[in-house]
Amino acid sequence: MTRGSLPARVGFLTHTDHNPAIAFHDQLAEHWEQKYAHSTFGRRVDVILTMPAVRAQEGEHWLDAGCGTGTIARRLAQQGCRVTAVDGSARMIEVAERAAAAERGSRLVRFLRVDDVVSLPFDAASFDAIVCSSVLEYVADPSRVLGEFARVLRPFGKLIVSVPNRRALLRRLQKMAYWSTGRCGLKPRPRYIGLSRHAYTQQEFGRLLTASSLEPRAWRYYGPGLPGALSDTRCAGTLLVAACVKVDSHEVITDAGARGG
Repeated sequence: MTRGSLPARVGFLTHTDHNPAIAFHDQLAEHWEQKYAHSTFGRRVDVILTMPAVRAQEGEHWLDAGCGTGTIARRLAQQGCRVTAVDGSARMIEVAERAAAAERGSRLVRFLRVDDVVSLPFDAASFDAIVCSSVLEYVADPSRVLGEFARVLRPFGKLIVSVPNRRALLRRLQKMAYWSTGRCGLKPRPRYIGLSRHAYTQQEFGRLLTASSLEPRAWRYYGPGLPGALSDTRCAGTLLVAACVKVDSHEVITDAGARGG
């Protein structure tokens, strides 16, 4: 199979049990879409899709990398974008396909299950834009994934990507809770903390992006369940969202991550 081919579904993971993050999201798939009915998840989509400098334009071809049940992909389709949405969880893709079939205007979305996002089955320069929401924290090497995004993006293509904010107070408390429950002989909670491998400051993630010729143009913090003014602060926002543009390596602003620290 060539990278340029677009199968209805790219194989099945033969060892999902050896990928705990995928197995974890398989278990959540049936009820994942319901999370977006709540303001915390719903507002996350609004934050991602209103990032300055990278907003969707009608007719663009977007890649939703780690699409879950396809909420963002369907929103992009409503704006007139063609969307290829991929995920490693077969059950997430199944739920996404059902949700799209029941929603008017989702014919512009095509769902694919892929083994990973490090080696995507697409030709170079295939997409106008990519959105990747809360995925990089679960992969072994985020820099390789960002390099792959740069490969499949067209010149001056757009990327919206969110990662955990390492400075967020809530995340620190969650890590303490995970450690404490485990030490007490209980099942460690919250479960996802044990699977989340990476968190960044703005400066750290900025350096990672620029190393892949992805120039940050805008940043935003977002904290679920917090008032807007508070959630947008460095210490309260659990997510760090970056809006980037693919540029030639010699054009990248080398200290882009230092803006705002």
